[in-house]
Amino acid sequence: MSPPPIIQELINAAGMDGLNQAVAAAIQAAPDFMKQNGSGEPSITNGQDFVNLATSLLQWVPTEDTNATKVLDTICLFYFVLDQQPLLGLQTQIGPDSVGQPLTSFSQWIVKYAVQIGNFMNAPPSLTPASFQTFAKSPAYRVSECIDPTGASFHCFNDFFSRRLAQPRTISSPNSNLTVVYPADSRFDDAWTIDAQGNTTPTDDPHEISSKGLTYTIAELLGNSQFASSFNSGVWAHSFLDTFNYHRMHSPVSGTVVEARVIQAAAYLDVTVNSKTGQLQGRRKIGNPNITDRPKGGNPTLRDPNVTPTADDYSDYQFLQTRGLIVIDTSTSGQGNIGYVAGTCDNFSPSIPSLRPGRFLLQLAEKKHKRIS
Repeated sequence: MSPPPIIQELINAAGMDGLNQAVAAAIQAAPDFMKQNGSGEPSITNGQDFVNLATSLLQWVPTEDTNATKVLDTICLFYFVLDQQPLLGLQTQIGPDSVGQPLTSFSQWIVKYAVQIGNFMNAPPSLTPASFQTFAKSPAYRVSECIDPTGASFHCFNDFFSRRLAQPRTISSPNSNLTVVYPADSRFDDAWTIDAQGNTTPTDDPHEISSKGLTYTIAELLGNSQFASSFNSGVWAHSFLDTFNYHRMHSPVSGTVVEARVIQAAAYLDVTVNSKTGQLQGRRKIGNPNITDRPKGGNPTLRDPNVTPTADDYSDYQFLQTRGLIVIDTSTSGQGNIGYVAGTCDNFSPSIPSLRPGRFLLQLAEKKHKRIS
């Protein structure tokens, strides 16, 4: 039987030799994980196995384990192979010089593939009563907090993934713009300054990354927004969500929406090997790939040099990733513009279903949500 057209495009673009080489490199870097296929499924040993995996994901019915790792493992496995040579070399290079440039044909294929997965995740077959129960039984998802813990009203996986809460989150200073609250149930990474010219250097090691010339502008992050210069001499922060987190986003301040759009770009996940467990993990932190932790007031912890990732780019791919942008004017309360960028992670993409410039949002008002593709 002939493969689906999107899979034939993969084979044509990468070649079976290229797919075999990438899988071999992935096995060398993470042998235990590749033997298990991330979650106990048949192992990925060659290019044809990877083609089979990519084909199966087109009609993937996600299920979860009690440790809340199975969904992420599946996503990491797919992108870990793509992160190996020669496939990595076919993709748009992650760096300032690539911002605003057309994607390579292979990177365009990845985006197209992610969209096809998203189309299926919007279809009823993507969620079954049995698959929903695997998430309900996984404590990290906290399904009991959602508006329908039985799952009966979820008609597809994306309905579940973008589930609402029965009781909204609360904050200590409601409707006060003196405190910018988290827009999501996310984990704080770090914050960086923006200079007077709008430049920023996101890194754990400013000397190392600046020596490579990896300085971006806030305008690049904001997709050349007309409001970009209003953030010069300001601060931007990065936080990230896990697959099990509540994925609806809320306004961090009260104010008027002056811009709301999706910045269409790449689909990419920087996957590394956990030196302690041998498992794969998406690198969500920005900066030096050899730094795994930086305790407050302490020195960075360096990753074991024997298990450094094959991909040698930095996790600054957020500047080239498909992302949603919202700019909120809070000038009536004296705080100026607040920008919010919802970046994608692989197949997880932002949508802005109803926001339009001119709409006033109260702090914590729901403003968007993430869905698969």
